[in-house]
Amino acid sequence: MREFTKATISLAWAMPLFGAKQVMNVFAHPTQPAVADALDVATQATGSQLGDMMQSMFQVGDDLQREVTDMMLNLLDPKQTVKTSSAIMQWSAEMMRSMAPGKRGRLAWLELRNKLTVFNLVYNVPKTLNLPAEPPYPPLSELVARAYDMAQYPALWAVEGLGHYWGDTFWKRKEVPRNALTEVGDLPDGSLTMLHAGVGMSIAQHFLRDVNHLSSQADIRQALTQIILLCRENSKPGYEGAALESLGLIARSGAFYGETRPDDMVQIIGRILEDMAPDVYGYFWHGVGRSIYFSPINFLPGYGSIWHPIEMIRREAPDRIAKLNAFAGLSWGVTMVNIRHPRIVANLLGHLDADEETEREGFTNGVMSGLMMRQDTTPDAPFIADLYMNAPDSSDAAFSTLWHDLVQRPCEDALQEYYPSLKEARRLGDIFCYQSFPALMEQIG
Repeated sequence: MREFTKATISLAWAMPLFGAKQVMNVFAHPTQPAVADALDVATQATGSQLGDMMQSMFQVGDDLQREVTDMMLNLLDPKQTVKTSSAIMQWSAEMMRSMAPGKRGRLAWLELRNKLTVFNLVYNVPKTLNLPAEPPYPPLSELVARAYDMAQYPALWAVEGLGHYWGDTFWKRKEVPRNALTEVGDLPDGSLTMLHAGVGMSIAQHFLRDVNHLSSQADIRQALTQIILLCRENSKPGYEGAALESLGLIARSGAFYGETRPDDMVQIIGRILEDMAPDVYGYFWHGVGRSIYFSPINFLPGYGSIWHPIEMIRREAPDRIAKLNAFAGLSWGVTMVNIRHPRIVANLLGHLDADEETEREGFTNGVMSGLMMRQDTTPDAPFIADLYMNAPDSSDAAFSTLWHDLVQRPCEDALQEYYPSLKEARRLGDIFCYQSFPALMEQIG
């Protein structure tokens, strides 16, 4: 105990001195990349030791300070002043709307409540379903039955969390996952998409813990090779996409694997995938878009409203394929989380740039694929049709037309035509990335 106490006090004394030394280096050599690199290494080394909750708190604070720092420095740049001033005004207005007592304010808090509900359902599924923490584990079919004993809305999220749990049972037994879902019988067909998504989360999380944005390209490539291989080997035919998409979800969530700069890590992984596995690239960015919606900073009131995830995707997605998939993933997340509250989905549509075709294309695809997946998981749940059949604000004729064109009519096609064909062909994993559904229908015959 004596030595532990001494070591703890020594560390507490060393950390502020180390910080002071680095600040002195910055002021002495403010333009040298090596200084920033040294700080980055120290931050990653410290941040990787934080637990999930503390890592999330770090991410919120770090994202906030980086955004504020960028804004302040951009104001000093004459070329950026007008654009940055406009962005600050928009940010302030959105913050005020979110905090206002009226309809917009209530909508923001309702959205936050929905996100917290889903996060807790997925993250705390072992407690919710009374699952054992150590072997022996009950059969997966028995665990899925427990999830389906829940009401229709939470059942889907419990199944995804259960997939994550089931994937982790292999690592806890010190085994590499083999046939995690391929040889499991007696599973309801409707559980397969989200079980695969959950197992994919477990696989990605396990291998990404060994790398970060400072790792060598070779090490990251090796981790990605293992993730892709195991996602495919453990998936039933036609469901591989659901598992692969979770790579983007985990990669953009630094708290899952001790990454202090998940935005940097996403860019690195994206470039590697574009070269080594272009067929996974779209799934990856779809997962990134979904993950951004659940980014810790987007749980903050004001920041947590729809506008901020949109701005993050605009900054991070490097090309059209990435943007289409990231906006589809965001739309998927917003739709599935808030499926009982169409006004929140309408709020997303209202914030998209009318002149950016990729944003609206991605939005529509995300709503369509999300509802197909929800129909498969909890067939004919009443809130499915309630979401798309009528525009949330029928008093606005222009918006009602937009809702009909981008939500109602495409979703009718999705549920009546595309979903039955994809289900019969066992290709539902394909909806976990942006698709031209007419082209996909031709492909599967």
